[in-house]
Amino acid sequence: MMCSRYLVGASIVSLAAALTPYNNECGPTLDSFGSLTDADKYFNDAQDVALYIRCTETTYACNVTVQGAKWFMINSTNEPVPDDCFKSILPLITAHNYTGPLELPGVTVLPVIVIKGSTIGTFLENGYRGSDPFEPTNITSIDLPDLVNITGDPLNIENAASVSSLNLPKLRHVYGDLILNFTGGPAINLSFPSLFDVGGIEIRGEIHTLDFPALNKTGSIMVNSTGDLDCDAFAKSLVNTTKNSESGVSCASRRGNFTLTYVEPPKPEVTSGAFKIREGSLALTGLLAYILARYGSNPTPEEECFRREGVMVVVSVQVRPRLTGNSAGDSRRRDDLEVFIDGTRSKRKNIKWDYCRAGHSVGNGQARFAAMEQHENTVSRVAAAVQGFSERGEPYRIFHGSSNTTRPRVPANIIDISALSNVVLIDVKKRTALVEPNVPMDRLVEATLPFGLVPPVVMEFPGITAGGGFSGTSGESSSFRHGFFNDSIIEVEMILGNGEIVKASTSERPDLFHGAAGALGTLGTVTLMELRLVEAKKFVKTTYLRLNSVSETIDQVHKQTGDFQNDYVDGILFSKHHGVIITGQLTDDKPDNFLLQTFSDAADPWFYLHVQQKTENLAPLSSVTEYIPLPEYLFRYDRAAFWVGRQGYTYFKYIPFNGFFRWLLDDFSHTRTLYHALHASGVSSQFVVQDLAIPYSAANAFIDFISQEFGILPLWLCPLRPASTPTFHPVTRDGDAKEEAISTSVSRPMLSIGVWGWGPQNYDEFIAKNRALEKKLDELGGRKWLYAQTYYTEAEFWKIYDRPWYASLRSKYKATTLPSVFDKVKANIHAGRSENKGWSQRLSQMWPIGGLYGMLLALKSGDFRLHRDAKWKLY
Repeated sequence: MMCSRYLVGASIVSLAAALTPYNNECGPTLDSFGSLTDADKYFNDAQDVALYIRCTETTYACNVTVQGAKWFMINSTNEPVPDDCFKSILPLITAHNYTGPLELPGVTVLPVIVIKGSTIGTFLENGYRGSDPFEPTNITSIDLPDLVNITGDPLNIENAASVSSLNLPKLRHVYGDLILNFTGGPAINLSFPSLFDVGGIEIRGEIHTLDFPALNKTGSIMVNSTGDLDCDAFAKSLVNTTKNSESGVSCASRRGNFTLTYVEPPKPEVTSGAFKIREGSLALTGLLAYILARYGSNPTPEEECFRREGVMVVVSVQVRPRLTGNSAGDSRRRDDLEVFIDGTRSKRKNIKWDYCRAGHSVGNGQARFAAMEQHENTVSRVAAAVQGFSERGEPYRIFHGSSNTTRPRVPANIIDISALSNVVLIDVKKRTALVEPNVPMDRLVEATLPFGLVPPVVMEFPGITAGGGFSGTSGESSSFRHGFFNDSIIEVEMILGNGEIVKASTSERPDLFHGAAGALGTLGTVTLMELRLVEAKKFVKTTYLRLNSVSETIDQVHKQTGDFQNDYVDGILFSKHHGVIITGQLTDDKPDNFLLQTFSDAADPWFYLHVQQKTENLAPLSSVTEYIPLPEYLFRYDRAAFWVGRQGYTYFKYIPFNGFFRWLLDDFSHTRTLYHALHASGVSSQFVVQDLAIPYSAANAFIDFISQEFGILPLWLCPLRPASTPTFHPVTRDGDAKEEAISTSVSRPMLSIGVWGWGPQNYDEFIAKNRALEKKLDELGGRKWLYAQTYYTEAEFWKIYDRPWYASLRSKYKATTLPSVFDKVKANIHAGRSENKGWSQRLSQMWPIGGLYGMLLALKSGDFRLHRDAKWKLY
């Protein structure tokens, strides 16, 4: 294949700019009709792919009259490209004899994708092909990890029975239709996590799961599956995206056929004197505030959402006279005022609450503007401080105000951004939120739930912040479907290392957007994020499935990720003979014979103990189901921090581990106070706190290793969606693929294993065990999460992570004065030895002084009030 297809021959002239004439490598081959030959038109092998990537990044089409030729390539000079030359993105077309996986990392834009083999037949006399059949493709998998836009017509994959997986994690816009036909092929699970708009959707094959969580607009949707796709749920979830199509959603599978069309809700009657408040008009919002002040009753607890500054979204509201008359209807008079919110009449006493639920900020009509002004002032102050450190060449660290990491803090130049802790805006129509980095998960959920929305990924600890979720690694029980927390971020505002304020997204500075996720703030300081939201439900229907072996538990957790009905999947391995898979399904319906189960109150059970008790006497492959309020489910592991809190009773030895003392000491069992105590007491340095991503095929062997070397139980099992590389997030590879390039997309489906428990008391043995764990993880093709310390040498660390990629980003975005990722995660082994600690530090870490000191500081912090007064418990 000659990569620069659709080129024409022309005389070449020298060009004293950023372009040079094409060389033979990218030149075209034309037939007698002046068209490309088949050899030039299609991908035939992997060599063609490499050539395609190289040529598509350098191809420019120019004005022949001005430049003397049409096709040029970029050279290495810094001179600008002429105004009459435009980058020419080449289409992606494959031949039927292309065999094996098709991987194109780094390609962000394509005009068209056609993967359906080759036409059998010859040209007709007029130079056009007839309606000949296609030879099927032999591609086994398709991976375009960085593709964002398809700007031409279709994404067309047909005659593709050989394809077993399709990965387009960042694809957001498709100008034409999405046409996929995997008929005759193996069962396939499809997910398009970022797809926002597409012309239409037509999909055929043995489809078991199909997911478009971000889809906002499309034409008709037609799905014909020979698999177990839940067409009822699928059609209901997407029918609102087909507003411009008369056909709506048509879905057929072995579980049934469903067709739904979008029905426009009835518009409210417009009468004389009607007013509309739209798009945040301050004057008319003031009018409504006047009406509320005159006719509204005293605020109720439900109306607390109005006091949250900056939460402001606008939908259609009408304020109009209420007309009444006598029984004969022969006279009318103005009696009062009525408010209609999205066409629904609101009672006077409920005006504020209904208006709030519709997505408005009442109370203070300028709340959003005040919040944004406050945000901009804070960001300007921080940027000035960063610029000062940069100009002086001094390193600095960012203070956020709290931390759930187990890494110790090191004194340094500090910039305080703790004031960036507001939800600035919730857009109900777009299902997005503007969130500052220090907003913790519980405050974020409290802000979104009144509008029937929730983030797709909510970290299980309420105190973890949105900024920490983006800059760190946060994968939770919904991550098998939605990815890491940062995969729900649409755009970020950042302060670079030189004080410049920039924005980054998949379309603007995409390298920074991708690279900063998981880089621990070492490429810049995140100051604002636009976060995607999804529809919330009242309850989570939660099922606990009992398994009797490690291998069964691993197999089942993988299997459950393929069930389209599951919104959450995780597991707990209590022993080699007691595993539980926990699945959650969002629902608004609860059978009357089910009581709600909660876990947040002092008298409630700890979640992991509750699951253990519920399943310990169940037969293998038996299950039990209960209903949990959504926010209770999201933060179910807060008390005891999974089961780390159990070790506090081990530490103090003489405090009985029973329900009474768990109730009495409840303030110390929540993650905020527990982590304060861990940091202050020095206990975290004696504790193994690691999350480790491993290929499913190696999970059994890795669990055997943990059991033999550490003896730590329970273990947490969390399935994760594969991530593209390079990245600091956990990704996996086949254990025997030692030389597999880290600069390409090599992540495999993976299982995260949480290992949390006491390590060896001897410090040298503790270090040796942790290093052995890191070595075993690498041997099996896994990777650590970097929220905890690492014990790699610097050389070992950069053998795992892509240093050239990272260094280029730090240089490009002026981040060299910031600590590197290795600087932030490396363990200071020398300082950890007792002989190198001062007497006060040694004293404070002696038993039981360290534990008591940690409890004292935890109380002093006042964080216990946050879980006592949590408003998410009201929903």
